[in-house]
Amino acid sequence: MSTKVLRNVMSVFVLCSLVMCVSGCTTPIHVPLSEDHIPLGVQELVKQCADPDVFKINKLEYYVFEPEDDGYFVIAHAEADLVHNDTEYCDEFLVFGLVKKSVDVEGNEVWTGDLCAGGGYACGCEEGALCAVFSEDEFCFQAGCKYSAGWVRDPEVSKIEVVNPEGETVTARMKNGFWWAGPYDWEKDYAKSRVVAYDKSGKVLHDIDLMTLWSM
Repeated sequence: MSTKVLRNVMSVFVLCSLVMCVSGCTTPIHVPLSEDHIPLGVQELVKQCADPDVFKINKLEYYVFEPEDDGYFVIAHAEADLVHNDTEYCDEFLVFGLVKKSVDVEGNEVWTGDLCAGGGYACGCEEGALCAVFSEDEFCFQAGCKYSAGWVRDPEVSKIEVVNPEGETVTARMKNGFWWAGPYDWEKDYAKSRVVAYDKSGKVLHDIDLMTLWSM
């Protein structure tokens, strides 16, 4: 076999290997958005979700800022220290919700929103639902009164649904390794909701039932 033919064969082999990896080995990547793309008014709303008398934010990254309905859906991940704690402690939580822009009488841009914040839960199997850790867990679920949200690292997940105790279901959107579902009007039932993630064949990959968590 000539050198030229051998080189062509190797090139095809490498290309096929790359295609197989892209199609079967891709993991959702969480790429932080530049703060330059997040309006200052939105940043202020997000920071207000952490009580300054309780938390001191030491890291805040934005992952979703997507047009939705008549506003934008935002998801941010924060790491914070407790203000009044002598021991080393770090808490992490998601901030998410719909924000809307308007203009006041003086022509200034004004942002308003209905945001939720929470640490989220991961599937702990026999242990029930456990507190989620962004750097470790493949899937996270945090419920809110109008929306639910979380992250997903599992490359097999193709569909996510949030279900309330009455069986009402909302299908999630996914972007940049995160997901969100809503809006819904479930009153207090949102705290008892369940999230199920499926692969392309309909197989259940992740199932976190907050009803089970509260009954433990």
